[in-house]
Amino acid sequence: MPHGTPFTRVEHTRQHGVEVILEGATLIAAAERARAICHVQKLTFIPLYDDDAIMAGQGTIGPGGA
Repeated sequence: MPHGTPFTRVEHTRQHGVEVILEGATLIAAAERARAICHVQKLTFIPLYDDDAIMAGQGTIGPGGA
């Protein structure tokens, strides 16, 4: 997560058992660092915004209409 991420978001993420690494001033910088960590540790990087399936899922969140 970027250094400016709100404390509550960081803490709520940690409560799910996740190791939070604060890196960079922007989402782009944080994502670059995350990709580097994934490469070294042979993990899968799941993008926040630039993945069609993720964007489709986020598009379903919100007030319903009928």
